[in-house]
Amino acid sequence: MASFWREALRTYRQGCWIVHREALGRLGRGWLSIGEPIDAAFCAVLSEDEKLAESVAEDVLSRRQPETVRSVVDRLISIANLRDHFCVACTIVSKLSDAIPDDQVERVVGWLLDRCGLEGSPNGARGPLYRAWQTLEHLAPRVTMALARRSLEIATRHPAWRESQSGRISIPREKIVETVNLLVPALPVTDMDDLARQTLPLAIERRQDHDYGEVLNLLSHISYRGGDGVKSFIGSRLFASGRALDYLLIQFAPTYGKAVLEGESLGELSSKVARNVRLQVQRRPVGQSFDEVNGAIMRSNQEEGGQSIQVTFVNLADWHAMVRHRRRLDVPALRAMVDSAIEMLADPKNELSNRAGLIQGLMKLCDVFDEVMTATVIMALEPIARGEIHDPNRHENHPLGSFQWNTTTPDTLRGAAIFGLARVAAREPDRYRVRVEEQIEEAMGSASVEIRRGAITAFRDFPCRSENLLLWALLATRDPDSAAATSAFAAIGGKENLTLNRNHWRLFLASIQMASLSKHVDLRRHASAALARLWESAPSGSIRDDVMRLLQVFSEDDCASVRVASRRNAEGGERGQRRGKQEMGSF
Repeated sequence: MASFWREALRTYRQGCWIVHREALGRLGRGWLSIGEPIDAAFCAVLSEDEKLAESVAEDVLSRRQPETVRSVVDRLISIANLRDHFCVACTIVSKLSDAIPDDQVERVVGWLLDRCGLEGSPNGARGPLYRAWQTLEHLAPRVTMALARRSLEIATRHPAWRESQSGRISIPREKIVETVNLLVPALPVTDMDDLARQTLPLAIERRQDHDYGEVLNLLSHISYRGGDGVKSFIGSRLFASGRALDYLLIQFAPTYGKAVLEGESLGELSSKVARNVRLQVQRRPVGQSFDEVNGAIMRSNQEEGGQSIQVTFVNLADWHAMVRHRRRLDVPALRAMVDSAIEMLADPKNELSNRAGLIQGLMKLCDVFDEVMTATVIMALEPIARGEIHDPNRHENHPLGSFQWNTTTPDTLRGAAIFGLARVAAREPDRYRVRVEEQIEEAMGSASVEIRRGAITAFRDFPCRSENLLLWALLATRDPDSAAATSAFAAIGGKENLTLNRNHWRLFLASIQMASLSKHVDLRRHASAALARLWESAPSGSIRDDVMRLLQVFSEDDCASVRVASRRNAEGGERGQRRGKQEMGSF
């Protein structure tokens, strides 16, 4: 450590700033290795080392010591004032946001708001304006009404919000809109009308394609909070007579009670959607042009057997627009969409990300399937759920490669197929119970965490009768992968009509006890929420006493989201957002 310090001091005195930052980075990693995160945070900021900053934040969170969090945050606020230093400090504050003591939140938000009003957007998503709003987004659920109003005033007065970009793209505006959306619950209902008037131009006169969906989400949230009057006003502006409709706007039409598609136009649009799905993979003679694909993100081309093949990555915005109007689709229109999706699921040249999107699309349509469509979709999903997947362009990431692929893997697709199979089969559970439960049980013991997570989510959605599956789900709460264990707690807490006997409760509470000691915040939060959801069904006596003791432990957790989750009842918070359309069974 002494040699690291001397090197940092020497390079500072000589003004060798690049080497000085490297020396500070080495010093910071040394501080972290000997358990001094406060000094490590200081070095991470001055060295502008994002990876070191992330390591510091993870170390501090794993300690679960509120005073250490307080000290680190105080140090950051006092030193991180230059632009680049501020950006690195935001990395640490963002990760620590849930663990920041309640009485320190106002000071941290004030520090951020001083930069939220910066004009211009140097470095785009890497600049101080974007990073300030990004960090405030993490703290938004904890702000007071006064701070929310102050944040809203800064947002709506910012040039990125108020001024037309004249063909330019304002990258920070999307993050500002996302953060304002999270601040809406902290605002009084009386503020919704004014916020709606200030937000509407972002969807009409000052529309930007890259944040258009986020603006519509914000307007929908404002409508929900503001009541019928605000909703009617927003709907009249968004769906004004003569205004062209796009697929995203069509998705939001039911929110505002607008029947934008009627009869023949609805059938025509569903036919276009089915045709567009089939254009994900196009085969043409060499030299012949390809059709344009709606919602295209990027394309890949190859030649094979004298043919030119183009595969297009798509966002399926048109499909999801039809999902919102699915109950008005006739059987031929619905079958056309289903057939196109199955065809592209089976195409060996189609990209895995497209196939995963199609599985999600079929899941959202399944509540209007008839028996034939249900059987057809199940037959298409079963081979994928068994792992019979052809990946035409498998990308292997080399650890030394300059570019790292982050695409859908075969295991991810298989997990999605298991989940989709359970969701669709839940329409007729008695008919498909044996086949689906066998698939879920096999996947529960997979070596792949993606497959296990898909099986756990499938357990939540399918009305299982197998005792083995319940035991698998309870054991999954102790999965060595924290993300899989988190999914297991979410599945158990979210399963309808779940009945646990005393032995099940003992296993469950042992897992809850282990989760309460975990360094992973997501795991503690979902364990806390599951226990708060199920506690009323706990048997009396020692089990009920243990339940109340563990809820008390979670209510005193060092992270705010865990404390909040422990106070939610069966209908509150995130549980109220849960899909509740299937009739579930009990054990």
